[in-house]
Amino acid sequence: MNKKLNEIRNAGKSERIRKLTELMNELAGERAVKSTNTRPESPGKARNLRRQIARIHTITRENEMKQKSEVKN
Repeated sequence: MNKKLNEIRNAGKSERIRKLTELMNELAGERAVKSTNTRPESPGKARNLRRQIARIHTITRENEMKQKSEVKN
């Protein structure tokens, strides 16, 4: 499995929320650069940020579903 993915899975909920907030702020900055029609330092950075945000959302949802299934059983 991917090293980044393992780090996200092993992180606590508060750590994931902190990382998510950090990534979203960084993405907002990248979008601001793009909207001013200036050349970004790294053109693929926004795409990678979006993917990392999606990974965190997915893992958070997986954990919620796991907890719900444990409560049902």
